[in-house]
Amino acid sequence: MSNQPSSPTPSLEEAMRFHQSGRTAEAEALFREILRQNPANSPALHSLAILLADRGELAKAQVLAEEAIITDTKEPLYFRTLAKIYVQQQNYPKAIEAFRTSLYLKPLNSDALAELAETLEKQEDIYGAICHYKQALEQQENNGDIHFSLAKCLFKAGFSEESIRHFERSHALLPFSHDVLQQYAHALILGGYTEKSAAVLGYGFLYFPRSASLLHLKGVLNFRVDAFDDSLTAYEQALEILPENRQILVDYAVCLRTVGDDKSAESVLKRIGALARGQ
Repeated sequence: MSNQPSSPTPSLEEAMRFHQSGRTAEAEALFREILRQNPANSPALHSLAILLADRGELAKAQVLAEEAIITDTKEPLYFRTLAKIYVQQQNYPKAIEAFRTSLYLKPLNSDALAELAETLEKQEDIYGAICHYKQALEQQENNGDIHFSLAKCLFKAGFSEESIRHFERSHALLPFSHDVLQQYAHALILGGYTEKSAAVLGYGFLYFPRSASLLHLKGVLNFRVDAFDDSLTAYEQALEILPENRQILVDYAVCLRTVGDDKSAESVLKRIGALARGQ
């Protein structure tokens, strides 16, 4: 009697292509067939862990990532993937430990450094985050996202001048990012850079003319230079877009009080009170 031929081993590359193209069911089936034939295939374990994590099946993804590490303890990418799964689970101490192991195996990996910095930030370790963002920038000095993340940490830590330099660099690298424009303008306003903040806001309105957050900042800037009528107009335009935003309402009420319109200010304060009561 002739032996039945064994099933051909599916291609890991094909499974990964399916995953990248969104054909996740087919990708999962191929990964599982590869693992049925070779349970210790660490790239397949790792790839299936990523697929399940993307799908939100974090407990299963964690087990597979740990199995991949057991089969290949020297692969830094596996520790980094496990760290990102821990981050999704909000287990930040475990994530930090896994990121550090990944960086021990592959020092100065800019992506791992930035991800570790972001996790430290979630743990309120702002100075640790700043340190690792700076290390990441030493490897990728033209990465606008890392400049932006570093700028926000520096601003939070009170290093306003240094934060503005990184916001400026981030804006140069990501000129159409609304978040960068908003936070860059905010830092400039608080730093007293009136003309520069006005220029950044003017640039922002070219691309985001109906941005409530930029209109709010325009109101703040005009209030700081005593242009109260322009400030009121900007706040009113922002409230047309976000009528229940409490911070805009508070700033609007302060401006109304400043110009002596106590009746309107009182009306706005009543709106804020109603929102606080959920009415």
